[in-house]
Amino acid sequence: MDKVLDQLLVTGIRKKAILEILGSVDQKSALIAPLLNEIRSDNKVRRRKAVWVFRNLVLSPKIQLNSSHFMEITEILRTERDSSIIRDLLKIMIDLPAPEESTGQLTDICFKLLSQGKYAVKYYSLNFLEKQCKDWPELKDELIDAATSQQDLYTKSFKHHVSKMLKRFGKS
Repeated sequence: MDKVLDQLLVTGIRKKAILEILGSVDQKSALIAPLLNEIRSDNKVRRRKAVWVFRNLVLSPKIQLNSSHFMEITEILRTERDSSIIRDLLKIMIDLPAPEESTGQLTDICFKLLSQGKYAVKYYSLNFLEKQCKDWPELKDELIDAATSQQDLYTKSFKHHVSKMLKRFGKS
């Protein structure tokens, strides 16, 4: 598995080649833990590559993350400073159903990122929180307050994204 991991984390490898390598692996779920370890490593280049490969792996069919994987992702999001890693992990969390025990923590993290993160991170945090409002309607008012409280500081494109969300909520 280490050989496959090293092949996947080569700098400059294209998505098509990564998908081919992932397609040839019988036990794809065996790559989850090593990739999460790489994401937590000190090598910035390998970390960014690992999160990109991880996203392609977990969004492929027949891959199931268990609750311990979600808790690891939650912990990485809580402590991570690299916005590209946060952004890629949030993309995963938007597309996958998170277990209930980590959803509350992820929601708190996304509210924090909405007020402090870079715009790409804010964008995916807002998308995650909007998705959570479908399951927890009581979050809607809190999300609207959080999204509109700093609206004067937002870029034009992010203001537009917030206004589209408000229209979807019927609060234009």
